[in-house]
Amino acid sequence: MNEIIRFERVRKVFEGRVEALKGVDLSIKRGEFVGIMGPSGSGKSTLLHLMGGIEKPTEGRIFIDGIDITKLSEDELAELRRKRISYIFQFFYLLQDFTCIENLTVVGKIGGIRNPEERAKEILKRIGLEEKAYDFPSNLSGGQQQRLAIGRALMIDAEIIIGDEPTGNLDRQNAESVFNLFKEINEERGATIIIATHNDSLKPYFGRIIRLEDGKIV
Repeated sequence: MNEIIRFERVRKVFEGRVEALKGVDLSIKRGEFVGIMGPSGSGKSTLLHLMGGIEKPTEGRIFIDGIDITKLSEDELAELRRKRISYIFQFFYLLQDFTCIENLTVVGKIGGIRNPEERAKEILKRIGLEEKAYDFPSNLSGGQQQRLAIGRALMIDAEIIIGDEPTGNLDRQNAESVFNLFKEINEERGATIIIATHNDSLKPYFGRIIRLEDGKIV
């Protein structure tokens, strides 16, 4: 496995001089399934936002597959996210006026996928929502909505999948179901998966755990 993500002395300071990350060095290899753990306020979300190209560091450099993304323009970052990185948030951010299949299809169209509706049908079957294809998100349970959010992330065959507490609103059974899906994706596609969670019961799923405290890796 070769390196796909590297942080070099990364600091992130927000307005009000809140230092969320304090000189983080980090390396993640291609195909790893990594857990990011730590107490609230430790910097987990900031780390993932930087990793996903959603924010830029105050200092330091971040490499994605050898590309220094701190030097990319906003348009270049958007293109990187569109083609190579899928980000899953704790809150589903589904399009409520779109059906399940439409929520996936629109992502496929943006990502330039051929036959996005066919791809969406395949994904819905994979995540166990085939029979809900023409339902709206409001008709789904919390676990089903999160699976749909994950399905959206699978539409572009991203090399890197990042999840920020993606099971934080789910009960244990649904959380384990979601993590089994992550594990399948990791093993079958070789996708690099990085998930932040505070749920200790999910630790056995990870190949490696990175712990953050007060903006530092411990």
